[in-house]
Amino acid sequence: MAQIAYLNSFPAPNALEILAEHPQHNVIRVDGKAPLDECFDILRTANAYQCVGARDEVPVGLRVDETFLNRTPELLVVSASGSGVDVFDLEACTRAGVLAVNQAGANAQSVAEQALAMFNAQAFAKMKSGAIFVNAARGSIHNENALADAMDAHHIAGAGLDVWDVEPPPPAHRLLQMPNVIATPHIAGYTRDSLEKMAEHAATQLLTIFDGQRPPRPVNPAVLPVFRERYVARFKEPQWAD
Repeated sequence: MAQIAYLNSFPAPNALEILAEHPQHNVIRVDGKAPLDECFDILRTANAYQCVGARDEVPVGLRVDETFLNRTPELLVVSASGSGVDVFDLEACTRAGVLAVNQAGANAQSVAEQALAMFNAQAFAKMKSGAIFVNAARGSIHNENALADAMDAHHIAGAGLDVWDVEPPPPAHRLLQMPNVIATPHIAGYTRDSLEKMAEHAATQLLTIFDGQRPPRPVNPAVLPVFRERYVARFKEPQWAD
């Protein structure tokens, strides 16, 4: 029924096990190291595209933007492994009638949408002197230069950072030169249980969508009426109304 393409791998192998229980769908791996034309030989007929949500982990040509969408006319759904959708141009997806979904809570939006630069210079100034700042959510939540300034001024005593604006951060990054910064490579949530849960959510959401049920975690819900029309044109009348 549906052609489901995934980039490199799901967060954990259980996603493929779940999908294998529904052999009516064709699940195909896209090798992110292969030439782009070879990747699009698969993607041009795909109805769903699954990948990680972080831009730095997806090759430029395989990020979902207007150019990508022009080469994937059958695409109905793009799915991110976690809550972040930085790899998707949501406005371009909406214009193309492509639904974007993530693995956040049913009513959640991307952290980046809700909390971009939440911690700026003013926010750090309002924190208690000597506070320790910890971010293991998304790099976009805090302004890195503002944090470094607050630490240089000895207002913020230290920081624990698992996420960065650019990952991996360059070795000469200002914050990495500070002895009171503990840095980890975006692994705080990477337990076996969490990866398996993300993989399960990704696989079951795709199955739910191609079973004609309402998408559980849409990131661009305004596209749903157009998405529904495109879905009907390719498959069957879904089980949910607008």
